[in-house]
Amino acid sequence: MYYAMQNTLENMNLSTKTILLGAALAFFFVACDSKPQEETQAIEETPAQETTVIRGPKATLDASLHSLYDSLMYLHDHEAMPAHGPTVTLRRKIKALYDSAQVISEADQALLQKLETAGDGMMEWMRAFETDYSGWSLDSAESYLTHELDRMHQINAAMQAAVQEAKARLETTEE
Repeated sequence: MYYAMQNTLENMNLSTKTILLGAALAFFFVACDSKPQEETQAIEETPAQETTVIRGPKATLDASLHSLYDSLMYLHDHEAMPAHGPTVTLRRKIKALYDSAQVISEADQALLQKLETAGDGMMEWMRAFETDYSGWSLDSAESYLTHELDRMHQINAAMQAAVQEAKARLETTEE
């Protein structure tokens, strides 16, 4: 039987094979998409329910504090962290202004220290930031997040200032 079928397929021309393949694929897709009518109606009549599953640190927070947490994370993710990479890059560029025989000027030493302190402040904050609030009272969690938001504002301000100062310093060498 196998050989007879193989012989038949070999003797068919290409257009016949294409038509048969197309018909088989059409049948396959129609068969896979067909649902019993009751099932289709039940799905259409069921109202969509929105469910939000909260995972991670927010899952252990009272819902009233989600906005405060989101503000803190937005500041961290969208303002402070993007400035962290440039602190490292700018330190490297400022050091590159001096060859190994030259002594780095006091002003550039201070700027390098400012960049390092700003970057280290971000790293220390990330290591120390609490992410499990289960067992915390509402007041304790709110106080903690408010304090951390203030700290993140300070860290962000320090990094932004250091980055701007370093960029200005490097622009003076390009002129």
